[in-house]
Amino acid sequence: FSDKGSLILPVNETINNYLIGLLCSKYIRYLTKSFLQHTVMTEIDVIRQIPIVVPTDKEFDQVTEFVNQIINLKKEKKSFDDLEQKLNDKVYELYSVSDMDRAEVETWLKRRYPNLGRQKVDLDTTNLDFV
Repeated sequence: FSDKGSLILPVNETINNYLIGLLCSKYIRYLTKSFLQHTVMTEIDVIRQIPIVVPTDKEFDQVTEFVNQIINLKKEKKSFDDLEQKLNDKVYELYSVSDMDRAEVETWLKRRYPNLGRQKVDLDTTNLDFV
């Protein structure tokens, strides 16, 4: 296990935090683990299958701002639960997830990760270097 790791290098650096926001969301975790790959490890071919919504400028700014704020709070070792919920709400909105489907995602997460109770966006796993 010590010789494997995941790394995504977007062609355009301005989309890094947008992609982090999507990929760390509850909805994308659900899609990935329920439909694309049912294992602990997510392979590159699976990542290529994840549908990435092309946002409006406003949506892009909202997602990246949530991620920037979460990163800053994480660096300060402060809670970011409210921002995490706002980020997840925005991702549900971007993907036009109905209330019924959203409830299924939330129920699936609780069944799949009963000890967590809810998903935490763990930006430590993104290997970001903070200056």
